[in-house]
Amino acid sequence: MGGGNNLPPSTPPVTACVNVYNDVEWLRKCLTSLQGKVRATVVVDGAYQGFPHEKPYSTDGTIELAREFADIVVTRESAWESETVKRNHYIQYVPEGEWWLRIDADEELEGEIPAELEGVCYRIELRRTGTSVHYPIHALFKRGKHSRIYGTHHSVWWYRTLLPKLEDIQVLPGCKIQHHGMERCKERTKAKSAYYKGALRSTERDFRQRFNV
Repeated sequence: MGGGNNLPPSTPPVTACVNVYNDVEWLRKCLTSLQGKVRATVVVDGAYQGFPHEKPYSTDGTIELAREFADIVVTRESAWESETVKRNHYIQYVPEGEWWLRIDADEELEGEIPAELEGVCYRIELRRTGTSVHYPIHALFKRGKHSRIYGTHHSVWWYRTLLPKLEDIQVLPGCKIQHHGMERCKERTKAKSAYYKGALRSTERDFRQRFNV
């Protein structure tokens, strides 16, 4: 079922890491867009502490759908401490020295990832559905021994360097991420904005203090 089954040797050494919570409306498009393009897919489910939720795990069929497609599906009986902690959890499923793609349930990967990848990070152009907005985001990362996400999911710690601070990070040719998040309900969008301004910033401050960033 997963992205790593029966793939040709030319498939790039990439694990797609998908963050979900009650996303069944979007998830099928996301996971089918990854089929045949990555070696494995990891889906991590669950709400965050500080973000409105009735149950700490998805109840709308997201988990069942993920199990149809993904190689690994992680669920929990308690809410994640923060988005950063949740995203850092999926890195452990990526073999050291290989690559991982950050993609969310309301996004689709269009195009093919090259079989040969260089350096430690690539940006991929993100396009927002229903708008003319498009810009490159840090989305494809090489897995180092101590790789960690810093705060928001586009900033990754590579040994003693935050990858977005590196100059001249290449935009991956032939790929883009189509983002459907603008179509979400206004209540969830508002709650997510409030979360980013509160709990997630607190996590970022803790990270800065720990690593002297």
